[in-house]
Amino acid sequence: MRSQLAVILAVSVYERDRNASDSPFGAWEALVQPLQLLLLFVFIRVGLRLAVSGSTPLISTDITTISSELYFDPITFLVTGIAIVFLFRNVALKSINGLKLKAPLFYSRVRPLDILLASAVNDVRALATLSLITLILGWCFTWTFQFDRPGLAISAYLLTVIMAVGFGICITFLGQFVPAVKKIVKRVLQRLIIWTSGMFFATFELAPEARPLITWNPILHGVELFRFAINDSYPIPSISFNYLLICSLSCASFALILYRVNESMLLVSSDD
Repeated sequence: MRSQLAVILAVSVYERDRNASDSPFGAWEALVQPLQLLLLFVFIRVGLRLAVSGSTPLISTDITTISSELYFDPITFLVTGIAIVFLFRNVALKSINGLKLKAPLFYSRVRPLDILLASAVNDVRALATLSLITLILGWCFTWTFQFDRPGLAISAYLLTVIMAVGFGICITFLGQFVPAVKKIVKRVLQRLIIWTSGMFFATFELAPEARPLITWNPILHGVELFRFAINDSYPIPSISFNYLLICSLSCASFALILYRVNESMLLVSSDD
């Protein structure tokens, strides 16, 4: 187990260095991309708030007045959503698209799943770093430190990765028999998931009648639990850790069975 973990970490370092050499930002590439998304979504969220309220000034010296009822300032609120949503999206898409990095397979101890997990490790590092930097800056500006349940935050991260890898492998297997499935799921991951996973809204803001329309989404549970882990006064109606756990373990179990049956399915890469 320890030796296999060392293999995964070594492959993750190799992939990170390889990507850095091909990017104008170098080693900072892993942070620049989610930071760009953050700035874009901050602009969208502020615009939505202005469109809904109509009375909020365009420029405010106190950014927390935009959404004080959400228990977080807008930046922290968005980062906690991006950290989970894009972690799932990136890892799942890499699983569905198959392996682009095949050079480590020349070593007999490296398996296709090792490369996939190594890539997931790099995504976790980047998004977790962005989350921590944002939280630390927020604490510095407000002079308040709050991280009520770090264990729950780590669990939400890990379960999201497990679910993403398992989900991607299952879709890859189905895509071998029905190619349209992969195309449809990729479109959903790239578009629909952003608007249904709680990045721009909190569950408690929705009417109780409307919550079942989105609470089927396990990623929403991960996002809300991550926010609750930071501030346990944040209300999370209809959100369940057990539901996230069951979805993650179910995806992982089916994926391991399918991977055992046909390990080579991850070697077929596609970008469509």
